[in-house]
Amino acid sequence: MTTPVITKKTLEILTGQDKWEMSFVMPSKYGASLPLPKDQSVRIKEVQRKTVAVVAFSGFVTDEEVKQRESKLRDALKSDTNFIVKEGASVEVAQYNPPFTLPFTRRNEIALETVEKSSILSSGLGESAKLRVSAITTLEWEPRTPK
Repeated sequence: MTTPVITKKTLEILTGQDKWEMSFVMPSKYGASLPLPKDQSVRIKEVQRKTVAVVAFSGFVTDEEVKQRESKLRDALKSDTNFIVKEGASVEVAQYNPPFTLPFTRRNEIALETVEKSSILSSGLGESAKLRVSAITTLEWEPRTPK
């Protein structure tokens, strides 16, 4: 199993309903040598580096848990002095363990893509952006193996 497995809720344009998209993280050193998928609904794509704010938790991932954790993360970022949630960012859920792992030993993360406050202010949004930004640690998204 690769870690993490990342799921992201997206809106299905044709039906207007939410759907979950699942991603398996592969080390970049295998990029050119990955086998081509046999199923046309599976695609391989390179994801650009991004900065995300993360909240880690244990247990099973449920829709309600994701909603609560996302809300708390968004609230925490409102008072952050350096970062703000990127406009249009969707919550991503990273799960690091096989399905048979006991709930209390599982590692999960809720992540939201962020942008630096200074880049927003320099883009011409001015004072209105300052009011929304004002502590949470952000980090570059780099998959890691649970300890």
